[in-house]
Amino acid sequence: MKWIKLLIIIVLIFSFPSIGCSVLEKLQGDRSADKPRGEILESDARQFVFGDNTYTILNETVGREEINAWIGITGSLCFLNKENEILKTIGNLSYKNYWTELTKEIPSEANDTAQFENIYSLKDNRLAIVVDGEFHVAKPSSSLSTGDEMIQFRALHGDREEETEFCINPKNAGELLHGEIVYKVTEESLSREDEGRFLQAIGTQVVFDEASGQIIPKSEYTKVELIPGKLSNQNRKSYFYGSVYEIAGVAESEAVMVEINEKLLRAEAVN
Repeated sequence: MKWIKLLIIIVLIFSFPSIGCSVLEKLQGDRSADKPRGEILESDARQFVFGDNTYTILNETVGREEINAWIGITGSLCFLNKENEILKTIGNLSYKNYWTELTKEIPSEANDTAQFENIYSLKDNRLAIVVDGEFHVAKPSSSLSTGDEMIQFRALHGDREEETEFCINPKNAGELLHGEIVYKVTEESLSREDEGRFLQAIGTQVVFDEASGQIIPKSEYTKVELIPGKLSNQNRKSYFYGSVYEIAGVAESEAVMVEINEKLLRAEAVN
């Protein structure tokens, strides 16, 4: 399906060794064949080499409307220490078990994580690189000024900011909680064109009763009833919650976009 291509082009980290080539090569094909690769510096992930220049990634971000053209690729999910040095670059994770495998790969001394994606030219002749779903301005390192603020990467353990995270409502698995806001997942489909700022990766699978929203423990949903009873009467649903994004042009307090079971769905604030 088309959404799979789009997702993998954005994430750029999955591959299937048995096929003999990476998914990036297979699915992007001609789209990325003519795109030069930028290399993130292992000694300082806030910088990358592209063409003949070394660029520094700034905290400054721009919107999609500022993008001129896609000019390069990076495609690295990196774990960093407090000095912004790359400890490990992740690849070769199957989509099916992605989050389970990923947690096994995190170095013990990792402080931050960063997902580097495509490189773009901007309409004002500057460059931008996508980091964690946002278009960050990049300037030649030799041209930095005192007012330029370098990028701050996302903390693994949330010790940089005391922000409330999105989580599955334990009383109704068809809802997300974020602080005092309750978001109900709807059937309204969205597209990547609706995608705003990346908010959080959840990476959790849950099985629940559709009528009540009650989570069904594994001990129950794997049990077979020889005589139909309570379990057989459940209308079970299985959700794999992926990432949560803002919806372009919509306040986060009103609705968000959430990846569920290979779909992008609108989750509406209900309180």
